Amino acid sequence: MIIKQVDRRRNLSSEDFLNEYFNTDTPVILEDAVSTWWPQALQKWSIDYLTDQLGDRIVDVRKNTSTIDYKLGKRYLLAKIPFSKYAFWHKNNMPERYDHYLAVNNIKAAFPEISPHIPLPDHVGKLHAGPYLWIAPDGHYEYTHVDAHDNFCAIIRGRKNFRIFSTGDFDKLYPHDFGSKGKTVQSRVHLDNIDYELYPKMRQAVCMEADIGQGDVVFVPSLFWHQVTTIDPCTISVNIFFGPRGDDQYIKKMLTNPRSDAFRHWILNVIVQNKDAPSFDHLIEEDLPGSIKNFLFKQYHEHCTDQQIEQIVSWVRDYFKQEHGIEHSLVTSEKGAARKHPRQLKIRGLSWRS
Repeated sequence: MIIKQVDRRRNLSSEDFLNEYFNTDTPVILEDAVSTWWPQALQKWSIDYLTDQLGDRIVDVRKNTSTIDYKLGKRYLLAKIPFSKYAFWHKNNMPERYDHYLAVNNIKAAFPEISPHIPLPDHVGKLHAGPYLWIAPDGHYEYTHVDAHDNFCAIIRGRKNFRIFSTGDFDKLYPHDFGSKGKTVQSRVHLDNIDYELYPKMRQAVCMEADIGQGDVVFVPSLFWHQVTTIDPCTISVNIFFGPRGDDQYIKKMLTNPRSDAFRHWILNVIVQNKDAPSFDHLIEEDLPGSIKNFLFKQYHEHCTDQQIEQIVSWVRDYFKQEHGIEHSLVTSEKGAARKHPRQLKIRGLSWRS
């Protein structure tokens, strides 16, 4: 594996970020950006302050996060517990903190008391999802994955290490087979213990690495592999999923090389996740264009063109023909999109709720 460092910039304007990094798909660390974006969060947020504000508020916590199945993106349990309980484990150095992870908690929906501390910065084009709160113990290894969104991750307290790989290295990180669970695509490779005999293409993979400290923000372009390890105890971070402004600009970006291969894998993975659903054959044969259009609108808040939908439908048709010898009678985008209520594509998650 080839190691490079991520660019570090200070006082980078939204215009310069757009031109130099966002439009060129280049990761960057915006040093001390949180002091400008979210000064109240940087000044106030600690585990004690959040406990005072949130108390016994029920939060989503991942369990069994120290297992190898979690680190390879295969499985985890999801529990709902009081925030005060999670905070107690951290404040008192309880062993439970190492097997639990407060992740992807929507700040606006779940924590209205602190939401005003996290306004959208000018660097965000169009919000896709978030902002989300994450609190992790030292040593937490988050499985290597790609998100189908551009991503800002900001450190409010503590430090994290990021390892990032471009879409050009998508196959070199050995994604799980189509139909693997989750909204993300996960890698088979454990980056702390790479088996080069089993995964020889990893020798040529280029890893962009950086430690992200308190007040820093890292930009991870959409569909770039990334693996995150928490360095400091009780590290608090916030992330935002976003894309460019415009009505069909994000889908256009997803369908442009070299990103299109990774996007093809992501969308086919979602399609195959649904294959065991009772209505799957009807969805494929009668609803697919409309189902894809509605699914992508929900993800990205923009309308696809018929040409864009046709390209994605052709991927699905070719996949089933090549991999399964099945030629579905796929409808045209005009007919499929015309159905008033096409069947829904659903993301089948990694989590099993306890």
